[in-house]
Amino acid sequence: MLEGEQELHAGEGRNGEEDEEEEYGESADETQERPPNRDWEGRGAVVVKGLPRQTSFGALRQYFSQFGDVTRIRMVRSKVTGGFTRMASVEFQFEEVAEIVANTTHGQMADSQSVLRTVFVP
Repeated sequence: MLEGEQELHAGEGRNGEEDEEEEYGESADETQERPPNRDWEGRGAVVVKGLPRQTSFGALRQYFSQFGDVTRIRMVRSKVTGGFTRMASVEFQFEEVAEIVANTTHGQMADSQSVLRTVFVP
């Protein structure tokens, strides 16, 4: 041990004082399981990549609503620039519709330069 160093023992802090242990959270008896979220039951989503930069929420909703009821659209934005990253998630009311959309739209041309890449997310 070097000069001026103190040896720390279990339960002691840097000044040689006893550390107090605090318990955070609840005991196992007090915790309860959350009920399952029924809002998500039966829904499916499609992750869409390769969208044109000028794509808007309205355009996505209009395009994908031809397949079925669109319940939510989430467009991914860059944390640094705040710009659109050409990727979005489209949620449908029924899982079967989302699977059909992913298979149908994968590889389609979005514009003259962009090819859509869609993946089904159960």
